[in-house]
Amino acid sequence: MSDRPFLKWPGGKSRLGHFLLPHIDSGQGLVEPFVGSASAYLASGYDKALLADANPDLIAVYSHLKADPGAFVSDLERLFTTKNNTESAYYGLRDRFNRCRDSRKRALLFVYLNRHGYRGLIRYNQSGGFNVPYGHYRKPALPTERLLKAAQRLEQCAILCQSYQDTMRLAKPGDVIYCDPPYSPLPGRNSFTEYSTGGFQHSDHLELARLALEASQTGIKVVISNHDTESTRALYQAADHVEQFDVARAIGSHHAEKSVRELLAIYLPK
Repeated sequence: MSDRPFLKWPGGKSRLGHFLLPHIDSGQGLVEPFVGSASAYLASGYDKALLADANPDLIAVYSHLKADPGAFVSDLERLFTTKNNTESAYYGLRDRFNRCRDSRKRALLFVYLNRHGYRGLIRYNQSGGFNVPYGHYRKPALPTERLLKAAQRLEQCAILCQSYQDTMRLAKPGDVIYCDPPYSPLPGRNSFTEYSTGGFQHSDHLELARLALEASQTGIKVVISNHDTESTRALYQAADHVEQFDVARAIGSHHAEKSVRELLAIYLPK
């Protein structure tokens, strides 16, 4: 991996680099409808990309970091203090975030909550309130170097807050679309799909697979990541190739890592 993300992210792609990069690094341009922590773009060889997500708080972080990296990091430093690494401070700042309507202030608080909240989860209730509990980390650090490197990589990127459908329609022949949607649940396990207030349902997975096939038929390569289950293999039966592998997963916790079976569905350009 060349540059590492500054955000924790459920299902982040830092562990998938050697599986993923050979499939996405060969296009004229990169399009990410589910940018998340931007780990795929930061690891790639692209110097620009179209980065999008339906989560306005996430897109605000990238937009404000890109606009004025020095000021954004300086203001973050005021949040990452010993005083703010307590349970009461966390819940106070979480309440402030949920009441706040200022885009830049929310972006700063979003980074704080991401680094101090439980296991880096991004979760909202039905009213749109961020509801991840305090993480009880000894000393959450502000990843200043990663933030500044990410700001450099974002300089030539288009950053959009919109649906995956609208983003995929912006891709051009020769581009690669990499889709990292909220994963389908594993059998017998809960799945957090509330990465934005709309959630992501099975119908969305079906629609995503349909759009991937449609894009591939117009000269665009599409790569989708997900859990490897009987259900997801059925989802991607129209893909040209499905690659399966084991990935060790841990999201900023002290628990032992567990091996999870995942897949890449690859739709080749026609």
